[in-house]
Amino acid sequence: MIRLKLPNFEGPLDLLLYLIRKNELDIKTISLAKIVREYLE
Repeated sequence: MIRLKLPNFEGPLDLLLYLIRKNELDIKTISLAKIVREYLE
């Protein structure tokens, strides 16, 4: 597993929320199950 440490984010959820806000996405349309599955692969 690759681990990245980014100075502005505490973890992957912080990064995900930042990207959702930045791209003005509707959080209800994001499939967390798909994201987790792809992350674990």
